[in-house]
Formats: sequence, structure tokens, C-alpha cells
Amino acid sequence: MKSTTAQFNKKFSLKVFVFIALLAVSVVTFCLIFAVTATSYQHAYLWQSERNTRALSSQLSASLLQLMENGWTRAALDRFLQPYIEGRTEVPLTVNMYRAT
Repeated sequence: MKSTTAQFNKKFSLKVFVFIALLAVSVVTFCLIFAVTATSYQHAYLWQSERNTRALSSQLSASLLQLMENGWTRAALDRFLQPYIEGRTEVPLTVNMYRAT
């Protein structure tokens, strides 16, 4: 009777060990993959944001130079900037203009 019980305990403890080892490996793997994915996503998001900002800034600068060459009024400037401000509802955009003296 003892040998059957001892054999059962050995099989049971081996199953528990295998289960715990697999669980630990799974958790560590999940954490590593999550960290790599989150870091990659954050890097891509920041890169895309910077790219969009540079493109918008470049486009605004070029267009403002064109307006200045033609001579512009405050009303013309407001009409020019309105599509940029209203077209980006998900990202608030503010444009500050200062007169040089």
C-alpha cells in the first residue's frame, strides 16, 4: 500500500512541478512580449506625431510666406488658418501670430 501512495505522490509532485514551471515560463514570456510591443508602439506613435507636426509646420510656413508675398490682412490670415484649426478636431491646434516691429 505504501508503494502505491509513494508512487502517486511522485507523479503528483512531478505534475505540479511541470505545471508551475510552464506557468512561470508563460508569465515571463508574456511580460517580455508585452514590454517589447508597448515600447515599439510608443516609439512608432511618437515618431508619427513628430512627422505630422513637422509636415504641418512646413506646410503652414510655406503658405504663410506666400500670403506675405501677396500682402495680407488679418481677415485673410483668419480665412487661411480656419481649415487647419477646424480640420484637426482630434488634436487641438493653436496658432499664435506676433507682429514684428
